[in-house]
Amino acid sequence: MTSSYLVTIPKAELKLKTVKDFITGIFIDNSGSTSSQLVSIKKNILEAELSICHVTQFDYVVLWNTLAKLCTNIQTATPEGGTSPSAIFYNELTKEAYTKSDVIVFVTDGAIDNTSVTQFAIYTKDYLNKALVICIIVNDKLSKPSQINVSVVAPLMMASNVLCLFYDGEIFYILSSKGYISQYYKSSDDLTDYQKLTTLNINELFHNIKIYEYTKIPDGYITIRDNEQDIIAIDFNKFLNNKNLDSILNLTENDWKTLIQYGKINNKLYELRIYVSHMKNESIKIEKEKLKSNFNFKYLKQHDEIISNIVKLKLNEINNSIELNQYRQQLYEISDQAKIEEIQYLQYININLNKIRQYWNTIQNLIFEQEIGSYTINDFTFSSNRANRAKILTTIDDEYSDTIDILDHTNVPLFKCAICMEQGPFILWLKQPNNLEDTTNDFIINFPLEGNKNLINCIVSNPVCGYCAKSYINAPRKRAS
Repeated sequence: MTSSYLVTIPKAELKLKTVKDFITGIFIDNSGSTSSQLVSIKKNILEAELSICHVTQFDYVVLWNTLAKLCTNIQTATPEGGTSPSAIFYNELTKEAYTKSDVIVFVTDGAIDNTSVTQFAIYTKDYLNKALVICIIVNDKLSKPSQINVSVVAPLMMASNVLCLFYDGEIFYILSSKGYISQYYKSSDDLTDYQKLTTLNINELFHNIKIYEYTKIPDGYITIRDNEQDIIAIDFNKFLNNKNLDSILNLTENDWKTLIQYGKINNKLYELRIYVSHMKNESIKIEKEKLKSNFNFKYLKQHDEIISNIVKLKLNEINNSIELNQYRQQLYEISDQAKIEEIQYLQYININLNKIRQYWNTIQNLIFEQEIGSYTINDFTFSSNRANRAKILTTIDDEYSDTIDILDHTNVPLFKCAICMEQGPFILWLKQPNNLEDTTNDFIINFPLEGNKNLINCIVSNPVCGYCAKSYINAPRKRAS
């Protein structure tokens, strides 16, 4: 898979190493809230966080709150300050500890607001190229694990190989995982109950599990896939300028989830939503053209040709009522078959567009979930509405795929059509306004039915009915010389 916005990095020459054998750094939140007691162990949160240091000999131990500092003696650590993970990058020594560590263990008890998430993401985006990132939320158990807030570590979850854990001071629970590490520790499928979560032995993780060395990923790229064979990464900004539909349609749902998460933490969901809407329309348009070329039009072609001949006679003012009546008789004879054929064509189009619609509908739903969702583990990892989303998409496609795009003329006023000379549904024709401000200003949006003299010329005198309109529009308008 190659394109201007995407790179594939093979792992053929990378070696497997035990987690503890990498350069490791642990970054511990010691903000004021870590003074809170953990009910399960009768110790405060900071003590539980610091206990993780005993699992291996970390090359770097960093304490962070409103400020950050290297720690040489964890016994002296005390809770203080606020929760500001970006502080790690304000101090050159702690920033160096982060950049030089191959394995990052990031420990926190708290949550931050959306602005702070985006700020932290700005600092981390060029430093996600790690062998493994382990995010650990330390706190008392909430009523459901789905409510656990991961806002502090959300930017770090954009790395290629990530393990997100919850620790209550006694047990490490697996919340989510992605990348190569997920072969050993899979994401939990059910976040409704702690009993349903998979647990983890932290010593086994560091001393027995082997992972690949990391390789250089170009700056500005985010990893969307990481497996035994290779790493696939995307430049998000270049991606938003890509118009190659074939390459986009090769992206899987999980690829899109990573892109959408990245859009959320970097405050770019709006741009992504607009891009997806545009590409969806283009994709459906192209697919319709392909399907149209494969459909056997019989009566609709005759319908168009007859109307074209009538228009020629009318435009050139040829006084041949016999020929005109013959054309109208032919039009009358095939009109019912043409209407049936049009419905059959639209049904054929919609049935065959079902797959492409479902692809884009899924992505739009995923974006919507992140737009309205919080930074709980349930929302951020798309676990909150998975079953319901699938049900909604199936319902929409099954119930409406056969009827969408078919015009309904029920209760539409009738008038005598200048083409077929029969009573047909009245349609309103509008030209594009010369000044778009006339249709987008606040007044016209609030009072769309109020008179607007600038739009009067947009109304076109229409001589034909709804049944003949499409063919009439496509008919040549050139007068005979």
